[in-house]
Amino acid sequence: MFLVTPETKLDQIESPFDTQIKKAKQSKTKTNQTVVKPDQLLKRRGKLGLVKLNATWKEACQWVSEVRNKKITVDGATDELNYFLVESFIPHKPDEELYLCIHSIRDGDEILFYHQGGVDVGDVDAKVARELLSKIENNQKRDMVSEFIEKIFQMYSELHFCYLEINPLVVLNDLSGVFILDLAAKLDSAAEFQCHSKWSDVVEFPPFFGHHSSPEEKFVEELDERTGASLKLTVLNPTGRVWTMVAGGGASVIYADTVADLGFAHELGNYGEYSGAPTQELTYQYANTLLRCMLKYPREEGKILLIGGGIANFTDVADTFTGVIQALQENKDDMIKQKTKIYVRRGGPNYQRGLKLMKECADSTGLDMQVFGPETHITAIVSMALLSKKDGDEKEDNQELQDVNIESYIENLDLSRFKWNDKWEEVKEKDKNDYVMTEKTKAIVYGMQVGAVQVCVYFFFSLPKEKGLEYTYSQTKNSNVERKKKKILDVYVET
Repeated sequence: MFLVTPETKLDQIESPFDTQIKKAKQSKTKTNQTVVKPDQLLKRRGKLGLVKLNATWKEACQWVSEVRNKKITVDGATDELNYFLVESFIPHKPDEELYLCIHSIRDGDEILFYHQGGVDVGDVDAKVARELLSKIENNQKRDMVSEFIEKIFQMYSELHFCYLEINPLVVLNDLSGVFILDLAAKLDSAAEFQCHSKWSDVVEFPPFFGHHSSPEEKFVEELDERTGASLKLTVLNPTGRVWTMVAGGGASVIYADTVADLGFAHELGNYGEYSGAPTQELTYQYANTLLRCMLKYPREEGKILLIGGGIANFTDVADTFTGVIQALQENKDDMIKQKTKIYVRRGGPNYQRGLKLMKECADSTGLDMQVFGPETHITAIVSMALLSKKDGDEKEDNQELQDVNIESYIENLDLSRFKWNDKWEEVKEKDKNDYVMTEKTKAIVYGMQVGAVQVCVYFFFSLPKEKGLEYTYSQTKNSNVERKKKKILDVYVET
């Protein structure tokens, strides 16, 4: 196999396949003829006429020269061809071609096999056999293919592949060899920490066809490498109308899928997420970079910015929103000029103050912004933004966040209604408006976070501030909220 890169000067290289033939012990399938094709994450290259078969080294070099740096469009993506693979040509018959695919599904891994392969395999899902080798009549050939599948699946599992397709897989009728003629595979990048020694330094995840990292994407990548938090940005459509600034990897997928489901995939400008409690400064730099990308190409009909996320576990919403707000303030003039509409939905620790700060930002900057809390469904803001629903259309299902003045609420709080008594025996029947918490008080929390419960205890003045509050995270199902190492609540966790 020989890889042609943009720097490769083919006119100065002799055929590496002539040397391989001389060294080969068996020449039955070894020839100096070659196959050449682009190597840029393209599928269906044969159907697109991008495979040169049974060519001499000179013919292969000539073909590369003709298509090199040529722009082609595949599935709406346009890019130049500048990476090629040159491989030995394996003479074989059509009935020696098989199809094999292994892919990960929700419940595990699935192996798909069909006894006919090649560019005309057609609808694979309709043809593949879940019984695998039932259509292979030759017992020796079946055993050979079975052993190959077992070995390839072992490699698939150990190296954390999530997709692997071989088409065609050639098994010669005389059983003299098994050959992988074309292969497409995906590795699970999340397993890099576990497979680094196995992958070594040979694995570098390339951009998808038609995509070249912009300076903004490279900048965010550098930010991500400097922090334990996660900062990701991929520009899908620089001129798109719909842009997302989403907290959380799972939420980012949900928002992107919802935009696509509503028929606006072609307008989705980016995919990305920030999570893991990034600092205000990091959040500001991420948000400012994303906004610059969004504002680079104005659209007459205006832009839509979705600032969304689920209900955070430990990220301080007000803290991260402070960084986002700083970026919004710096770019407000261009956002107003480009008629940008902003939709915010968030929940989690300190979310009330975070959403309050967002509404104050809208009032002070004049930005067209609607703000919602966790009472609104996570993707409701997508339909509001893209389907042009009026405010009244969402009132039955989604209540817009009202202004929350926490400081005023605390000042007017009747603390006499919240009482603590260490001795349950001394607690007498109180007025129904009184709230008495004792060591026998029980709380049932769905989606338990010990820290969040502790903050609630503190916020509602069940314990005086000056006493100090302590808590410890626990691996056990039942966790205790503590005050100076004294249990005050039994908390039952619903998992």
